[in-house]
Amino acid sequence: GDGLLRTFPLEVTSGFDIWGWGYPPSELRQKEYTRAFPSLGYIEIWNGNVHGFKDHSLAIIDPGATHEWIERIAAIHTQGSDLLIRNKIDQLAESMLTSSSNLN
Repeated sequence: GDGLLRTFPLEVTSGFDIWGWGYPPSELRQKEYTRAFPSLGYIEIWNGNVHGFKDHSLAIIDPGATHEWIERIAAIHTQGSDLLIRNKIDQLAESMLTSSSNLN
């Protein structure tokens, strides 16, 4: 299957939204985000403290305040049984978490 894997500190960055132009995008729609045709689509990934696309759903950070965290996102493409896919996700997550801990 295809998907995204995200590792993050849930207590700090619970937000995650994916926004896209739809599939398959028309040529007219593609012209809004690419010069190369054909395109297979477009997505934006909003991470961190985002809880939606409306202003009232954004988290507030007070003036002068900072929030820091480490998160990783990886695209996944794998085929096979559910167990094989789960093992691939587990391996990738472990690798991502290990590389994050090395940055601290």
